[in-house]
Amino acid sequence: TLRTDFLEGEENSNILQTDEVVQISTDKYTVTGKGMQIDFVKRSLVLLSDVKAQLGGIGKNESN
Repeated sequence: TLRTDFLEGEENSNILQTDEVVQISTDKYTVTGKGMQIDFVKRSLVLLSDVKAQLGGIGKNESN
């Protein structure tokens, strides 16, 4: 799942981008960052700053 408050792209462009906070999550990990660019031609997704990752998915805070 990819979540952000704002996402923009131009018509006939293969790029989507945002300057807002982004959260990408699965049942195995959660990654957050500020700013993102997705290039569908290059098949790449880049988080631009403040990138953090948590293994274990959303809300799982297991201690060992």
